[in-house]
Amino acid sequence: MSSVTSPWVAANAIDGDTASFIVTGKSPASGTYNWISVNINPAVYISDVMVTARSDVWGDLLNPFEVYAGEMPGDMDASTAVQCGGSNLNAILGSTVTVSCRGVTGKPYVTVVKKATGNNGYLSLSEIVIYQYFFHSPSPPPPASPSPAPSGPP
Repeated sequence: MSSVTSPWVAANAIDGDTASFIVTGKSPASGTYNWISVNINPAVYISDVMVTARSDVWGDLLNPFEVYAGEMPGDMDASTAVQCGGSNLNAILGSTVTVSCRGVTGKPYVTVVKKATGNNGYLSLSEIVIYQYFFHSPSPPPPASPSPAPSGPP
């Protein structure tokens, strides 16, 4: 995470419990955004990312946000990261927004970034779920069975 406010640590974003949440500190400067990244296997294809907003009065601290698949934590650089879904996404309190990553592969980090700064730059969310799959080439067919040997003169 770009910064941590205890006890609302990064692990809460992937614990399967929408009652727990993460909170970052205030973003330090204009153009510097708070973010949280999840490390995944770079050999997988990323299908979709689901981001769940908090259901309490602070649920709006997710908005507006964007999702990226990148090469390092916090990667939002157009030369190394792929944006999933649209720009400046918004979630209603307690709702889940699903964005498509269109099967991108080779990116070991999925990053959710809060696209606001200053007093509006706190990032807080309940859960991140990443749908991913491995692509396996079909196995070649088994070799043909040898024909039985003739058992006598023709």
